[in-house]
Amino acid sequence: MAAAKITAVWRQNFQQEIFRLDAALLIQFGITVADVSGNIGGTWEFNLRFDLSRDLFVSQSIQFLQDNGVDFDRLRRDGIHFYDMFAQLLSRVVARHRNLCWVTFHGLYDLSHTLKTVTNKPLPPSVAAFASQLGIVFGDVVDIKYMARFCHGLRGGELGLAAIAKILKVERVGGAHQAGSDSLLTGPCVHKDEDGI
Repeated sequence: MAAAKITAVWRQNFQQEIFRLDAALLIQFGITVADVSGNIGGTWEFNLRFDLSRDLFVSQSIQFLQDNGVDFDRLRRDGIHFYDMFAQLLSRVVARHRNLCWVTFHGLYDLSHTLKTVTNKPLPPSVAAFASQLGIVFGDVVDIKYMARFCHGLRGGELGLAAIAKILKVERVGGAHQAGSDSLLTGPCVHKDEDGI
């Protein structure tokens, strides 16, 4: 499934996408841990150091995040230093827990950043190599937006996370477009999806 989705999304502009991803920095990272039955063990949001005066960014993305509560002055001052802590922590989790199932919503960019972080290498140069590396590093990956294409009542996957959660009757905890809250909302959606929607 991952290879088919990557091919469909990126075949035409793969090199441009890789360039954009290699130049971009993560701003937030949210992760929710759940068992196979969907019982949530915890959710964490990492707010990483980001400096608007020196880091590359897309103005519309920054404005969107600011409109949704991200405080860039605080990230510059108090954000977690990426390589001192976050990259090492994430690499250890992936290395020690090979039986994880990664659940995302429209998560190709998230997985790309995570792959780059965990391997500490540039992203692979081709779609095939990229899909192969994702499979090696992460194993099982489920993308709710992709799955929604095949689920009755979810409009062929053309909805955002909040709309899909509303249809599935999953309540949000926290603010929209915050990494931790989005992560916490994504997990229960996959279990409702699997339950026959």
